[in-house]
Amino acid sequence: MEVSLKMEELHDHTFEYEGDTYIKFNVAKLKEPDQYGKTHTVYVSVKEPDSEEF
Repeated sequence: MEVSLKMEELHDHTFEYEGDTYIKFNVAKLKEPDQYGKTHTVYVSVKEPDSEEF
């Protein structure tokens, strides 16, 4: 599986954890292929500001 993500859009979703910068995302299978034949999609996980979860 190959994933392409646009860097300009990812910067708004990064978070710091123990001095390092991360982005968390999920890859999900579509119920049926989209109009381009793609079978999966990517969702950025939204980290709650006060959450300790990594």
